[in-house]
Amino acid sequence: MPRGCHSICRLALLWAFGLLVVPIAGSAATYNVEVMHSLTYTTPAGCAPLHLDLYRPMQLPGALPTVLAIHGGFWRSGDRTQLRDICGFFASRGFAAVSIDYRLAPAYHYPAPLDDVCAAARWIQAQAATYHFDQQHLFAFGASSGAQLGALLVMKHPPTCPHIAGVIDVFGPMDFTVLPPNPFAQLIVEDYLGTSQQQNPYLFADASPITHVQAGLPPFLIIQDPKDPVVPFAQSLAMQAALKNAHIPVSFCPCSGLGHAAPDLRTPVGMQLLDALMQFLQPPTH
Repeated sequence: MPRGCHSICRLALLWAFGLLVVPIAGSAATYNVEVMHSLTYTTPAGCAPLHLDLYRPMQLPGALPTVLAIHGGFWRSGDRTQLRDICGFFASRGFAAVSIDYRLAPAYHYPAPLDDVCAAARWIQAQAATYHFDQQHLFAFGASSGAQLGALLVMKHPPTCPHIAGVIDVFGPMDFTVLPPNPFAQLIVEDYLGTSQQQNPYLFADASPITHVQAGLPPFLIIQDPKDPVVPFAQSLAMQAALKNAHIPVSFCPCSGLGHAAPDLRTPVGMQLLDALMQFLQPPTH
């Protein structure tokens, strides 16, 4: 990352005009990045419009493999700007990246956020010609609660949702039927689902990706710190085992030092994360 006052001012100007260069170490080709902010992708009934930010490599012809990026925040906070660094990285490596807002708890309960994620996937499909999205190479990337939504997108999506070529689960909670004995964690999930497990155990199972693992799902990449302080590491291990049992290709990256937060991409743990992502996505050469 550039240092010094001049470089900082230059970076601020690039963001202001929607153009960003993401310098990442390594020999792979990188591209200047164009950012289109606050595009409306859906307006749920009775709600305000929902927006996304689109990151694209500049001066790169042809259809672009695309990443649908879903932020975390315990289903109750956060927005599409949380993933701007990773989306900028994707775009710098030849992908389009679409980072979305979605409806949040406790004002909105499951499955409203999942409906929004599916609407975003349909928007990508509908806008493929306009923004040069490659509909055969659409990936779902989710962090924490966003990973739960990304996994369910491929497991419970209606026929109107497009094909997803792969799912990236970064420290996502995969099983609400075995919540940790933590009152805060239980409250968070109850706010998201709008009920308690005692009142509606079926809903807790229905919102758990691990209960919907079946043959025919796309490949998964699971990334988590074995010492994650928020989501038990056992959830990722169980999800990996369930996918393997269903003969779903799954890559697993136990990323020590990641914690439960997006890392600085310039640090060793950040570079380990990026390497795992690119190995999974297998970007095309241009």
